[in-house]
Amino acid sequence: MKKVVLLSVVVLLSISYGKAQQITLGGGLAYGTEVEKAGITLNGQYFFTEKWAAAPSLIFYFPEKSKYSNAGYSYEVKSSVWEFNADVNYYFYGTDKVKFFGEGGLNITTAKVKAKTNFNGNQSQSSSNTEAGINLGVGADFKAGDKIVPFVSMKYTVSNYDQLVIRGGIRFLLK
Repeated sequence: MKKVVLLSVVVLLSISYGKAQQITLGGGLAYGTEVEKAGITLNGQYFFTEKWAAAPSLIFYFPEKSKYSNAGYSYEVKSSVWEFNADVNYYFYGTDKVKFFGEGGLNITTAKVKAKTNFNGNQSQSSSNTEAGINLGVGADFKAGDKIVPFVSMKYTVSNYDQLVIRGGIRFLLK
């Protein structure tokens, strides 16, 4: 996971030295309806034209930790989910205050579970699963100054982790 984050940051920073019309980078909060968790999102946009932008993003859902005990035995289960999205945004309508976009692209979601128990000594097991999917959604950017771009978006991911993802946050204009 650290390699994916590092690679995404390197790609976003290297893009900023290109000849793009505009580059934004920021973050915010997200909620996934299937994982039923909130999380944080890091995202950016690289505008190829005034209407088209590459929009990579990462979402880290807040991990969950549960403890159980029964008849002297204890169990601890930790779970985490994160996703990487490689989307393209098309801005189809805009005014001086708000710009609306449609988005679509690819999704990679990874879920991990780790369980520990003291049954027959201390034992632990872990499992992870990664699935690819397709995103389709809509969103809006709002004007809040020359360099600040609040945003909201809602997209549906079709994969083995089907879910609606709602995001909101702030991106900052870098170029």
